[in-house]
Amino acid sequence: MKKRLKKFLKKCNYCPIKFRYINKLYGKNKVFNILDVGCGNDSALYFKDWFPKADSYGLDNDNYNNSKKSFDIMKQFYNIDLVKNSLDIVPDNFFDVISMNHVVEHLPNSIAVVKNLSKKLKPEGQFYVEFPSTNSLSFPSAIGTLHFCDDDSHIRIYDIKDIANAMLESDIKIIKAGKVRDYLNMIIFFPRCVISQIKSWKKHKKLHVKDFLWHYFGFCHYVLGEKRKKQ
Repeated sequence: MKKRLKKFLKKCNYCPIKFRYINKLYGKNKVFNILDVGCGNDSALYFKDWFPKADSYGLDNDNYNNSKKSFDIMKQFYNIDLVKNSLDIVPDNFFDVISMNHVVEHLPNSIAVVKNLSKKLKPEGQFYVEFPSTNSLSFPSAIGTLHFCDDDSHIRIYDIKDIANAMLESDIKIIKAGKVRDYLNMIIFFPRCVISQIKSWKKHKKLHVKDFLWHYFGFCHYVLGEKRKKQ
C-alpha cells in the first residue's frame, strides 16, 4: 500500500520538499550539475530519479551504504573528510545545485564548510542545507533518532540563523527557511504511522522513527539560498 501511494505521488509530480525549488527551476528536462554533500544511502539514485538529465557529483569521507550503481551514476566522487581536508579539488563556480542533507550536525566546523562550499556554486546556483532543529533537544528519545542525542555521531547543533548567516556572509541570499514538513504525506500516511507507533511502543517502550514521524514533530530545519549574480 505504502509503495503504491508513493508511486502515485510520483506520477502526480509531487516532489519531495528538498527538491521542490530545484524542480521548479530545472524539472526533468534540463542538464545541470548537482553536488551531493554526504552522498550516502544511494542518494545519487534518488537525485537521478527526479532529475534524469542532471550530472550528479558526490562528496563524502567514506562509502556509506552506496551501491555500485550509485557510484556509476555519479559523474565524479570526491572522497573528502570535511574536518581534515580542504575542498581545493572541487571546482569553483561550477555547480548549479549543492545539497547538504544531515551533514552539518556531524561536523564541528560546519560554518566554515558552508562558506567554502558556497564558492563552488555558480551565480544563481541553489544551496540547500537540512539538519536537526534545536527543538529536537526536547523531543522524546526514539529508535532511529528523534531526540538530537539519540545519534552519538551528532556532535553539534545548529540553528537556522547559524546556517543562514554563513550563506549571507558568502554572498548567498536566502530564498526560504523553516521546518521540513510534508503535510500531504503526513495526512496520507497518518493511519499507518499511528498503528506502527503503537506496535513499537508495545514492543520497545519507544517510538520508532519511520512513516514521517520526523514531519509530525518538525525534527528537521532547512535553509535554501541562491548565490547572487556578480555585479
